[in-house]
Amino acid sequence: MKTKLEKFLTFFSVATFLIGTIGYLKAGEGISDSMYACFALFFTNPVYDDYNILIEIARWCAGLVAATVIISIAQSLWEIVRNQSKSWSKDSVAIYTDSDVKIQFSDDSKPLYRGRELIASAKNHIIMLSNDDESLKFYSENSEMLKGKAVYICLQEVEQGLLKADSNVTFFDMNSAIARSLWQEISLWSGGKSKKRRRNHFAKAMEKR
Repeated sequence: MKTKLEKFLTFFSVATFLIGTIGYLKAGEGISDSMYACFALFFTNPVYDDYNILIEIARWCAGLVAATVIISIAQSLWEIVRNQSKSWSKDSVAIYTDSDVKIQFSDDSKPLYRGRELIASAKNHIIMLSNDDESLKFYSENSEMLKGKAVYICLQEVEQGLLKADSNVTFFDMNSAIARSLWQEISLWSGGKSKKRRRNHFAKAMEKR
């Protein structure tokens, strides 16, 4: 979403600059003065009193670009402040992933999704990048900052038993974790339940997946 907004702003800004420059050229200004005058429009500070329809369009478009940039910066700052305050909580969990995966946590947990951006102040860290090498490399590069923090690294191909982990690191396999959660939820082997009741529990659990 952010990348699309940046591309749109770039295109819109260039188009506005060209329209404004052409407008000032038609009004009789020189090329350098026209470019400077159009550039000043982005700061809502017109330097000439020239007017035509192209200058008017550029004036409003430049104001729109400026307002969008200001709002975008304000939202980014608010996101930084909000994430920072959440990361100080004892239940904060930083999830490092390069996909759209979302993990369901309890209501008390405060998950933070920031791609590959390290959130050192978070108390718990889950690393689950696209492949095992990337996940292990990410931890290796940030191991000093993660000392004393609970770190969970998702591995899908590398054999966990072959790796020597620091005391604060736990390796896990996502498929196994999902399977354990499923069996616990449907309580397949719980005593005192009829076959029909067990089938109902299994069906409900599969619907949630």
